[in-house]
Amino acid sequence: ALGTLLCGYMGQKAPGMVLLSGTLTTAQIWLTWWLLVRVFDFNPALARVRDMVKLGVVGAPVSPVLNGSRAVTQYALQDDQWPMPTHALVKAALLGEMAGILLLVPAVLAWVNSRGQRLRPGERAEAVLLYASAAAASLGVFASMLQPMLLVASLPYAMFPVLFWAAARFGPRETATLYFLIGVVAVAGTGFGRGPFGDAHITFGGAYGNLAELYLFLLVLGATSLIFSAGRQQLAASQRALRESEEKYRLLVDHQTDLVAK
Repeated sequence: ALGTLLCGYMGQKAPGMVLLSGTLTTAQIWLTWWLLVRVFDFNPALARVRDMVKLGVVGAPVSPVLNGSRAVTQYALQDDQWPMPTHALVKAALLGEMAGILLLVPAVLAWVNSRGQRLRPGERAEAVLLYASAAAASLGVFASMLQPMLLVASLPYAMFPVLFWAAARFGPRETATLYFLIGVVAVAGTGFGRGPFGDAHITFGGAYGNLAELYLFLLVLGATSLIFSAGRQQLAASQRALRESEEKYRLLVDHQTDLVAK
C-alpha cells in the first residue's frame, strides 16, 4: 500500500486515483495470499517443490494479471486504438511485477523460516566464495565490466551455475538471497543502459522490449533455480526421515531379540 501511494505521489496523480489504486493493489495482494494459503494449501517454508511451483504459478501472476487487466480496460475506455508503446509498456510492467514478486517473496520467506539457522565454519567459507562469485558474475555481465574483453550479450546464462551451486550446497535461503541480489544488479544495470538488456543492445521491441526480455530471463532463472533448491531440500528431508525410520526399526528389532532371549 505504501509503495503504491509513493509511486502515485511521484507520478503526480490525483489523490483520489492514488488512493483507489493503492486500495485495489493491496486487495489484489491479499487475494493472492488467500488463494495460496487457503485454496492451494501453500506452505511458506518453501521446503517442497510443489510450494515453489504454487508460488510461481499462482503467487507471481495473479496480482500482475489483474493490474494488466485494469490498464487494458482503462485504455480501452479512453481510446479505441491501443498505441504500440503502451502495449509494450503494459507487457514490460506485467512481466516486471511478476519478476519482482518472485525476486522478493522467496528471499523474505526463506529468511523468516530460517531464523536461528547458522552455517557451520566450513560452510561459511564456501558461502563467502559463493557470494563473491555471484557478485563478480552479475557485475561483469549486467554492469558491462567484462567489456570489451567478452561479448556481454551472450553471458546472462552465467548466472545459472552460481544459483545451482547455491541450491545444491545450501538450500532455499542462499538460493533466494543470491537470486534477489542478482536481480537487483540486473535491473540496476539495465536501468543505467548497461549489460545485455541495456541501451547498447536495443532490439526491435525498443526499450520496453528490452525490459520485457530482462524480466522474462529473471523469471526463468528464478523458477529453475528455486524449484531445484526446493527439490534438493525435499530430497534431503526424505533421506533424513528414512534414516530415522531405519534407526527406530533397528532399535526395535534389537530390543525384541533381547526380550526373546530373556
